[in-house]
Amino acid sequence: MCSSPGCNSMPNYYLHVPAPEDLSAPTAEMALVKSLSDAKSRPTPTCERTERATVSLSTTPSVMLRRLAPPATEFPIFEGVTEIGARSPAQVVVDDPSVSSRHACLECRRAGKGDAEFVLSDQGSKNGTFVRGERIQRQRIQIGDRIRFARVEFELTLPADATPWETMQL
Repeated sequence: MCSSPGCNSMPNYYLHVPAPEDLSAPTAEMALVKSLSDAKSRPTPTCERTERATVSLSTTPSVMLRRLAPPATEFPIFEGVTEIGARSPAQVVVDDPSVSSRHACLECRRAGKGDAEFVLSDQGSKNGTFVRGERIQRQRIQIGDRIRFARVEFELTLPADATPWETMQL
């Protein structure tokens, strides 16, 4: 029984578990242990050295989508595709009944020399997507453009710290 104080004489299972009857006969468990120990003694393959890669990480937003009417809010837009709509899973949720649930997509991608380009696409919304007052289906946009989703107006602006692209060694 357990001799430590406070264990109330509980059995010690490591001492009181009965041993197997015959340890001389090989069992499936013993064969598995032997195969695993043999595997450990084999040489391990070496990894080939590869070149280091540089990938683009967007640590700050490329641009901001700023709502012009109250409530004035800003949404960060990063490299890739940002969905705009009235509810999740849209990354930019516009709480207005005139905005469709999947209203539009804003694609931000790297152009030459670290610049970014932006393409806005309507996703079949009922009340339309507008750039500079004209209804669009798909159009390239730029900083300063006024964009309207149904009746909610936004402006594409630069973030406060305008260093949108950074790289990091991997």
